[in-house]
Amino acid sequence: MKHLGNTWGGFIEELIISILLTILFSGGMIHSGALNGHTKSDIIVVVILFYIMNASILRIIRWTVAYHAPVYLFFLHFPAFIGIIIGGATLFQISDFNGRVVSLVIIGISIIYFIAIYLKRNEIINKSPPGERLQTLKSYMTILERVTLVFPDRYIKYLETGDERYLKGDE
Repeated sequence: MKHLGNTWGGFIEELIISILLTILFSGGMIHSGALNGHTKSDIIVVVILFYIMNASILRIIRWTVAYHAPVYLFFLHFPAFIGIIIGGATLFQISDFNGRVVSLVIIGISIIYFIAIYLKRNEIINKSPPGERLQTLKSYMTILERVTLVFPDRYIKYLETGDERYLKGDE
């Protein structure tokens, strides 16, 4: 898979998409009136929280793509739960129609995630490499490779086959 894969291009895509989603969500909250009456520091905190949420979601999706391990999708439970809390809090704090629409979209996306993961849970577990291989691979990776998720394709071959010579570069 080319997009969000284990290349520098995938790392740059992750950063750009995180920033664009942050601008989109923050702009939606500001435009909807959900942040009316709040100080500039409150708005900055909201923007930072949206970036953390978007970046963490994209990082989890990138783990799934780069490691060819759909089991990482289970880590999205926490951001989805936070999305429901943010959407619910916004829904009950504002009376503006646009703000309610934004809140319901956030809640809806989170609920759709939970339903999709529940329905596909066995398929996700069966398609993922064993956890021992993932841990072994991470022990061979450098800090830079773990942070950027930019690593050689031979690591993917190790995850698929379990043959340790791919870890050492003896192809």
